[in-house]
Amino acid sequence: VPEGRKFVVTKVRNPTDAPVMLQIDVNDARNPPTEIAAGKTVNLRAAIPSGETTVGVRYTGSREVVILETDFQP
Repeated sequence: VPEGRKFVVTKVRNPTDAPVMLQIDVNDARNPPTEIAAGKTVNLRAAIPSGETTVGVRYTGSREVVILETDFQP
């Protein structure tokens, strides 16, 4: 990841008719799960630990969530 990037921004969609949960962890930084409302598409942000340029992103949650796009932003 280029220097100066501070956030992983992931666009996700919940195609179901019920709310679902998704948690995004970056390296060893754990984030709380986020509820995604039924039928909604949202952008979720997770902080990249300060100074890190090598990152591992882990998504944990409902299998129904569709990951549409992931970007690393300043």
